[in-house]
Amino acid sequence: MADAFVDPTGEGTTLMQWIAIFEDHPDRLRLRTDLFDAHVEYLHARKKTIRLAGALRSDSDAPWVGGVWIISARCRMDAVECCESDPFFIHGLRRSYELFQWGRAPCFGEVGTILV
Repeated sequence: MADAFVDPTGEGTTLMQWIAIFEDHPDRLRLRTDLFDAHVEYLHARKKTIRLAGALRSDSDAPWVGGVWIISARCRMDAVECCESDPFFIHGLRRSYELFQWGRAPCFGEVGTILV
């Protein structure tokens, strides 16, 4: 499968790549500060699943308005569970998110190799 790779945990499971794009509630930005440490702990504990993560804003002096993750998961339901278990989601910072299966361009190699 060109759009999947073998699980980096060594279990030999074939995983699909997902892109999660999060939008925050603009009137709840204080939650970002209040929950930041719990959010980072969540990301760190799942770094074999959440392969890359970061916040989004429109410009360097604009406020953060959401985030983007690259997720390795066996199925969409596992990726949804990953997104919805984050403290930012549980406590209401996230207004919404979109989840897309990601098919990488072949010239960039395997995601597991690039993001290790």
